[in-house]
Amino acid sequence: MSPSRSPQPFRAFLSYSSKDKKFAGRIKALLEVYNVDAFLAHEDISPAADWQQTILKELNRCNVFMPLITKQNFHDSYWTDQECGFALARNKVILPISSRIPYGFLEKFQAHKRKPGKKETDLIEDVLAGLARRKPMGNRFLAVVISALRASSSSDQSIALSKFLLRSLSFSTAQMNTILRNSLAQPQVLGSSKAVKLLRQLVRRNPKKAEKVLVNRFNKKVTL
Repeated sequence: MSPSRSPQPFRAFLSYSSKDKKFAGRIKALLEVYNVDAFLAHEDISPAADWQQTILKELNRCNVFMPLITKQNFHDSYWTDQECGFALARNKVILPISSRIPYGFLEKFQAHKRKPGKKETDLIEDVLAGLARRKPMGNRFLAVVISALRASSSSDQSIALSKFLLRSLSFSTAQMNTILRNSLAQPQVLGSSKAVKLLRQLVRRNPKKAEKVLVNRFNKKVTL
């Protein structure tokens, strides 16, 4: 990916019961940290819109389908099963987040468990780490995460992105160079000692994958 070109938007469709809209809203906010555009029906459909057509449009164009399977509400909803059937028929990448064992055709998909006491930030990081390992979708998703590093709006976001990249598998030379260029262009990254520490570990883990000029520039910037 060229540093001057942003990747295409990465879209997630959240399927959930309206009774779980607060939980869905928190998941949407966490996904946005990683530059994932998550669709929520109760937030993203205007009152004047033809909502059925809007839902079909978003189902068609989403990159990943994320059903939020709560213990009772999800199964009781009239629309969630239909949305799941649509996603299955279109061979969408399905990433369930579940408080119960998935049922029906969703049983074959490994669900990320929503366990009591587990932070939702850690839950989403686990979900997205699994996505990053899926090829070829994982490469497209990583390009979006790397792009988010350049647009980071806070030290907390810079840390979250750096931590996630460190957790991911090895990178190509082009990806490592873009990570460094994006970091050098973002004061929120350079101003966070924790983000810098994580990115230095990433460079050490991928020796020979980044241009020495960029590595030297990065090290010089963060030691000023």
